[in-house]
Amino acid sequence: MAYNIDYDRQYVHKRLRSLADVGLLTSEEGVYELTDLSFLEFRRRHTF
Repeated sequence: MAYNIDYDRQYVHKRLRSLADVGLLTSEEGVYELTDLSFLEFRRRHTF
């Protein structure tokens, strides 16, 4: 992902970790996924 958006790996990891720390992402073995909280917040802000 870092390569595709032209950021270094440390920067991307730091940002993903920040999101995980507030409960918006979960991480297992370096793979990040949205939590139910982040999905619900996205849906609340972006009704289709």
